[in-house]
Amino acid sequence: MTTQISAQIKDKKAYAALRRLRRDVQTNTAAIDSLEVDVGLLDARVALLEAFTGQRLTLVAAGASTNQGVFTRLGACVINASLYPAVGTTYTLRAACQVDNGQTYEVRVYDVTAGAYVGGTITDTNAGLVVKTLVLAPAAGERIYELHARLTTGAGLADFVSVPSAVIEVAP
Repeated sequence: MTTQISAQIKDKKAYAALRRLRRDVQTNTAAIDSLEVDVGLLDARVALLEAFTGQRLTLVAAGASTNQGVFTRLGACVINASLYPAVGTTYTLRAACQVDNGQTYEVRVYDVTAGAYVGGTITDTNAGLVVKTLVLAPAAGERIYELHARLTTGAGLADFVSVPSAVIEVAP
């Protein structure tokens, strides 16, 4: 009888151990499945990043000008910085600018969403058409950016600053 009880106790311990092992296998299988999903998502993200070669976002396409001494909106675009890699992506404003009569002008990029200017200021007095660049640091998420320009000298009816084209180049 003692031998039968010992065998039953051993069977119960073995059964309990087998149940624990089965539960551990199920838990580990679920964890492995979750990791496989994560790896799949990472593989897809890496493929997108490897395919990303850059983009030009148009601020001004047909040209715009102002004769005002206060910053005036010349164009706008939407940038969703979360669509691009956070590390290594550069945002560069390329604006073709021209001023009349050798006046001084300023061109800036305004974040409508935050209500603040981003980056620095393009300033020049060159009467000929010149392409100026300015490196920007957009905020995370989707934002509306406007191109603003003004004359800092002159600002009369016969004076103007013209921006025939302006783009923000997004590059890896």
